[in-house]
Amino acid sequence: AQVLQLVPIALFAGSLAQAALPSLSIEFNAKRKEQFKKVFVESFHQILFLILPAAAILAILRIPAVRLVFGAREFPWETTVLTGRVLIAFSAGIAAQAASLLLTRGFYAIRDSITPVKVNIASVVVNITLSLVFFLVLKLSIIYLAVAYSTANILNAFLLLYLLDRKVVFDKRALLVPIIKMGFISLFTAVSLYIPMKLLD
Repeated sequence: AQVLQLVPIALFAGSLAQAALPSLSIEFNAKRKEQFKKVFVESFHQILFLILPAAAILAILRIPAVRLVFGAREFPWETTVLTGRVLIAFSAGIAAQAASLLLTRGFYAIRDSITPVKVNIASVVVNITLSLVFFLVLKLSIIYLAVAYSTANILNAFLLLYLLDRKVVFDKRALLVPIIKMGFISLFTAVSLYIPMKLLD
């Protein structure tokens, strides 16, 4: 499931975040703060524009994806279903992981490599703590290891965005309104896939 959830991140977010870093660094070093924010927000929206629908599609078409990648004969049905359920939990955090790649590079561009390290350490601690509580204390399913992972990634992304905003001060409306719209479109995509899939199942 983790292999599958990393595919859209590697395809879209990794390359876009890496490509944005030189431009962000150039704009910051030239003290063109508004241009820096413009490049960052555009890159942020491009990543989410691709990642949010991909996460929705992966969550809904989880069983066909698992069977296609790992093989129907080699992978028992019970394992396929369990992998699909874990994939749903991972899908909740895909957008956050993708956003974190760009947010981290935003900090690198403004010559602050310490903040992302601190935030990442905190998110790792949250991930480990939740995993231990879910698995060893509450005796929950292995699915909750993915829930802990996604929760930690979401927290990581929100913390990085909050701290970067404190340093460069984004226009909240310009940053958030397109993300809300993309969220609704992704939800519509998921519903549009789910209904016919269930009817034709």
